[in-house]
Amino acid sequence: MPMSTPALIVAPDGRPTWRYRPDYFRAAFEQSGLDLQTVARRGGWSDGTPVARAIGLRPDTRKNGRPPSVRRSVSYRTAVRLAQALGLDYYEVGV
Repeated sequence: MPMSTPALIVAPDGRPTWRYRPDYFRAAFEQSGLDLQTVARRGGWSDGTPVARAIGLRPDTRKNGRPPSVRRSVSYRTAVRLAQALGLDYYEVGV
């Protein structure tokens, strides 16, 4: 049976991509009542900028001359850090 969670992006054939939806973490952040600095500290980041970029509150800057864009997915490692920082259940997130 294919793995499926609200956060995990699944390929058309049902296999997990091990990429995660930023909007899932953004909603959890907004419901948590925490500020970006607190989430950053809990997740092991030095400031809130990487958290804001990961959850789609701030676009990624690009050095190749292309305009900044908001992330469409986050990596497994980032998803684990966000889940830990936000106090989410790893199983429900799919990490």
